[in-house]
Amino acid sequence: MQKNDLVANAGVTDVKGDRNLSPKEQPDKDVYLHVVEKRADGIVVRGAKCHQTGSLSAHEIIVLPTRALRKGEEEFAVAFAVPSDTAGVIHVVGRSSLDTREQDGCDCGNRRYSKYAPTVIFDNVFVPWNRVFLCGEVEFSADLVAYFSAFHRQSHGGCKAGKIDCMVGAALTMMAYNGTEKVGHHKEKVIDMIHRAETLYGCSLAASYEGKPMPSGTYFIDPVLANASKIHEGKEMAEATRLMIDIAGGFVADLPSDRDFDHPEVGPLLKKYLKGSNQAPVENRIKMFRLIEKMAMESADTISDIHGGGSPAAHRLTIFRESDTRSKVEAAKRLAGIED
Repeated sequence: MQKNDLVANAGVTDVKGDRNLSPKEQPDKDVYLHVVEKRADGIVVRGAKCHQTGSLSAHEIIVLPTRALRKGEEEFAVAFAVPSDTAGVIHVVGRSSLDTREQDGCDCGNRRYSKYAPTVIFDNVFVPWNRVFLCGEVEFSADLVAYFSAFHRQSHGGCKAGKIDCMVGAALTMMAYNGTEKVGHHKEKVIDMIHRAETLYGCSLAASYEGKPMPSGTYFIDPVLANASKIHEGKEMAEATRLMIDIAGGFVADLPSDRDFDHPEVGPLLKKYLKGSNQAPVENRIKMFRLIEKMAMESADTISDIHGGGSPAAHRLTIFRESDTRSKVEAAKRLAGIED
């Protein structure tokens, strides 16, 4: 993977069907990806993985179980890798919350900034044995989920620190375009955005720094710090977005379409009335509003701040499960002079 600079997509999240039922109890077992046939040369799988960010730009899809599994659920305990254009692999791109804007002729910046998370359907996909990593060994499914989710939650926090950096840049630019760069409360809001980005980044870095070697020689990050980063992301991204919108202004939501700006009669009037600082061309102000609109209102990205890498409840449970709470209790008792 490193030598050839390949991109991989992790196919983890099954559609799950009725959450009250286990995989084997589902009326349609395909709601959990599973093995439907074993051959001498490989296996055939069927099912779907949802919220597959990056599947369209990945060379390989690495499929993992979505949950811990028990005896009797061996057909769902499957892990493998296939090229993303394998026969029977269908990528269905989900709707963007800004689709209608683009249909109205508005450039929402998808050439430069986009977030697509397709549903990937495995319609009787053949996988040769040399690409199968797990097939029926239910006892390892929970470990695979835990390893993946910790790395994913760490990377989520780290990458969203970079998004906040872009939001800070957009806010500062709009302050210059609006003529509010000297307004004190705007500066305070930018500071609040920056420290949130650095907190996220710090947790993600610390998760790597506190990592420990595995028997194979690879390193596994600190899962508590990784999940702490993800919890911060779910809360702080929303606040950073609010601050950016506060600074930018209401045109983030209702800027006229590109067709209006191109209209021979209405366009010049719009550019006249949307002019901000004399130091900035009105076209630049419009472009920056478009970027802020995209970063603030693109629901796929905003929702991933909360649900990416699992639900907030899963992050919290992992922190409690992986934390060394016993040493904390012992430290408190020692300081209080309590001897058991």
